Amino acid sequence: MNVDSSEFNDLRPLFPSAACPEKVPIADSEVVIIYPPTIDWGFMKQRPQQLMEQFALHGYTVYYCNKAQSKAEHFTAIQPNLFLIHDNAFLINHIIPWLKGLGKKILVWASWAKLYPFIDAYQPDFVVYDYIDDFPDWRPYLTPMVMRAPWSCGRIWLPPRPQSCRRKYRRNFRISRTT
Repeated sequence: MNVDSSEFNDLRPLFPSAACPEKVPIADSEVVIIYPPTIDWGFMKQRPQQLMEQFALHGYTVYYCNKAQSKAEHFTAIQPNLFLIHDNAFLINHIIPWLKGLGKKILVWASWAKLYPFIDAYQPDFVVYDYIDDFPDWRPYLTPMVMRAPWSCGRIWLPPRPQSCRRKYRRNFRISRTT
């Protein structure tokens, strides 16, 4: 039976469409990477922008969410496989369900601990907490974010002072050197 036939027109509005409302090109990778709103793409080219560019160059689909939001344009393509999200709500409400319907795995790469209560909105299969800045104002959010991304689920956390953090967050911690 073909559910696209006119016979089902009365029922179709009751069920979400499997198609994305806009054509969002995606790579053939099984994993899609989302960088939640933290720093605008054009503010300064730092670690988050560099990492997301490299993921895209290696064939992953990357959605980089600008902190400044706009409803006028949902997203723009920055380079192949890399999309700048201007409307985070559109990503969460439309693109993510579409990706999940396609069987894609979602990896959320977060570098701002204050985002911890919002990570689940992205329906992640994996969460990477990349601890790149040590601001006193962010410290109250550090433990909840580390607990949100437990190592036991294949998540990593990269703090600036690894030895002291290893003692405090023993089960969630692995030292990883970056250059």
